[in-house]
Amino acid sequence: MVALTSSEALPTNSPKPAQLGLQEPRVRALPLSRVDSLLDDILDIADLANITCDPWQEGGLEAIASIDADGQWAATEFGVLVSRQQGKGNILLPYELAHLYLWPREDGAPKLIGHTAHEGATAREAFRRARRTILASPILRAELVGGGKQTAQGVTGISTGNGNWAIELKNGNRLVFFTRTGAAGV
Repeated sequence: MVALTSSEALPTNSPKPAQLGLQEPRVRALPLSRVDSLLDDILDIADLANITCDPWQEGGLEAIASIDADGQWAATEFGVLVSRQQGKGNILLPYELAHLYLWPREDGAPKLIGHTAHEGATAREAFRRARRTILASPILRAELVGGGKQTAQGVTGISTGNGNWAIELKNGNRLVFFTRTGAAGV
């Protein structure tokens, strides 16, 4: 028997099943000041990370990545109504990766990106997925502090101690995962 790693798929001769359900939302509102979107940037980083988005997820990413005539974010708020376990992570993770890797702050200072969840287990699972995704991509992994090298303490650029779940790049950008509790300040 051959053991597969988590990044490998089982080989199959079966055709890919057709997508079920509506791929376009019943209701969609885009920011009034929207003139363009940075969707292509997000899809590029998703491709590097081997993340495949469904059409409805791309539509959500297009909306959240809307920019106005001045090149500023047109969407100050974003919402998507989707039931549990239906793919919201394929909107969040590519968007967070684009902020982490592609879009620097105007003042050049490092970014601090917060990913919050109500439950600790949910925040931890989102962190684990992001970590797995980054470590599976040699290009993304190389940008981690220390090049994402395996050490006796773990992987450089990835913090997991004392409930601290964070990913840090060489440029100082950090993606931190935490819960929305009174102690977290959110």
